[in-house]
Amino acid sequence: MRALVFTRPSTLELQEIDDPTPRDGELILHVEATGIGGGEVYQLHHPGQRAFPSVMGHGIAGVLTDKRRVAVDPVTSCGTCSACNDGRRQHCGTRRIIGIHSNGGFAQQCVVPAANCYELPDDLTWEQAMFVEPFANAVHAWNVGNATADMRIGVIGVGAIGLGVVAQAAAAGATVIDIAESAESRSAAAVELGATAALDALPADASYDIVFDAVGTPKAREQAVGATANGGTVVLLGLESETPGFDATEVVRRELCLQASYVYLPHEFEAAIALAAATAPEWIKSYALDEVQDIVDDFSIGDYTVIRAALRPQR
Repeated sequence: MRALVFTRPSTLELQEIDDPTPRDGELILHVEATGIGGGEVYQLHHPGQRAFPSVMGHGIAGVLTDKRRVAVDPVTSCGTCSACNDGRRQHCGTRRIIGIHSNGGFAQQCVVPAANCYELPDDLTWEQAMFVEPFANAVHAWNVGNATADMRIGVIGVGAIGLGVVAQAAAAGATVIDIAESAESRSAAAVELGATAALDALPADASYDIVFDAVGTPKAREQAVGATANGGTVVLLGLESETPGFDATEVVRRELCLQASYVYLPHEFEAAIALAAATAPEWIKSYALDEVQDIVDDFSIGDYTVIRAALRPQR
C-alpha cells in the first residue's frame, strides 16, 4: 500500500510499504480521510521519542472490512492502572496515541483497536468527520474547565480545536462566545458555529469567566491570562511553544485557575460526533498523498487560511 512515511525530523516520504497485519482485538481500516493540522506540523519538527520510520496521522476516519463507516479514537491505555480504573485514561502512564506511538492514518490502511471505532451517521460526510477528533479535545477542555452556559467565554485560536470549543459552547447555550483569530476564513466559520464576536485579540480588560487558549504560543497564553476575570479560569490546550509567556505573579495575585487539557475520554469522543454535524463540508480542503507537503509547508510558516485540511489516501 502507499503511505507517507516520517523518515526523519521534518521529512515525509511517499513510499510503498507492507499492508498492516492486525493482532487480537484489532481491525483493518481502509482510511478515507485523516486530519492534517497543527499537531502534525509540531510532530514533524519536534518528534521527541518517536521511532523512525513511522506513519503519522491520528484524526482518522474510514471503512472497516464489514463496511461500517467509523471514526477512530486514537487514544489507548493499559486499562488496569489506578488512573484507568478511575476513568482517567489520559493520565495512564502507558497511554499511547495511534499515529504517534504506532502507525496512523497517513496511509491507505491502518490497524485500529476494535473498541476504539465509533460508527458515523450515514449523513455525516468524510469531510465533517475530520472534525470529530479535534472536537473531542474541545469537549474535554469544556469539561475539565467546568465551563457553564452562563459564563462569558473567550477562545484564542479557532483552528479545528478552537472551533470545537465554539461548537460546544453554542450547544450548551452560552450567550457570550468571543473568539480571537487572525485568519478571516476561520473567524467566519466560528461565527457560523455560534461565536458572538470575532476579534483580532481578546481585550485585556474583558473579564471573561473562562478563556480557552487553543494556540499555545507565549503571546496567546499571555493574552489568555490578561483577558480572564479575577478568580476565572484559563484552559490551556495549545502546544505550539514550551515557553509559558505569562506572568506567574499575576496568576497568583488574581487567583486565576490554570487548567491544562489534553486528549479526551471515550464518551467525549462519542459526543464530538454530534458536534461535528454542525460543520460545513466546504471548510475542508482535501489532499492526495503526493500533495500533503504543500499544506504542511503552509502551516509551518503560519499560513492557516485553510480551515481544516484532510489527507484522502485512497485518491
